[in-house]
Parts: sequence; C-alpha cells; structure tokens
Amino acid sequence: MKTICLRFSDAYAPEKGTIQSHQEIINRNGFVWYGKKGAKISKEVLEDLLKNGPVEIVLIKSGSDERYLATLIDFDYKKKSECPDYYKDYLFDMSTWLKITSIKKTDSDILDHCFVISSGLPINSIIKKSMGSYFIVEYR
Repeated sequence: MKTICLRFSDAYAPEKGTIQSHQEIINRNGFVWYGKKGAKISKEVLEDLLKNGPVEIVLIKSGSDERYLATLIDFDYKKKSECPDYYKDYLFDMSTWLKITSIKKTDSDILDHCFVISSGLPINSIIKKSMGSYFIVEYR
C-alpha cells in the first residue's frame, strides 16, 4: 500500500498538543484540516493516493516515538478555517491542507514496515538523516 508519512511537532501547539487540538475539531465537525508547512505535497501524489477513496497516512511526532494513523479524504492548497485556533497565526505558512476524519495512535514500530518509494530504503534508515517533512512510502 502506498501512503505518506508526515512529521509534526508540538512547537506551535497549545499545551494539549497537536493531536488533541485536531481531534477536538474532528469530534465537533467530523473532520479537520491539517496544515502542512514546508514543501508542498504535489497534486499528482495526493490524487494518486486518494484515487480509490480515503487512505490512512502516518503522522510522526518529531523527537518522540509517538506515531498516529490519520484518515485522509481530501486535500487543498487554499487557506482553511476548520483547523485548530493556533493555526490562525501561521496560516500563511501552510503549503498543503489535508482533510482528516480520524486520528488514532498506533504502534511506534509502524515505521519498520514503511519503505521510501524513491530509494526503496526503510524509512527508519532515512528519517534521522533527512530534513524532509514528508515521505512517500510503501507500507509492507
């Protein structure tokens, strides 16, 4: 299965953290727009992932062994309002918006099954050496 792994940080999040901030909006609206800073995820990559419907993507908390699976149903490149309040100061920094309907914690060893498509290497051998904010992977 092809998917993406995204890194995130709680650097700008309130004390409750990134995941809880997003989960509260999912609980209220049924979805949340997750903003991705840095390099834009291409339209072709996202359309390919979503061609058969919703897909689970992997969220990797930087500096931690916390891992999450998030259900992606859509994407956009325009500013969104159905996002955590702390985003309001950083909306101009978001390159890609991902429409998420669920976020659930998963085992930290999920990355043992993710291989970067461009190199074929396990993501665990690349992630600590790379500054990349996202990776296109094959989950095996």
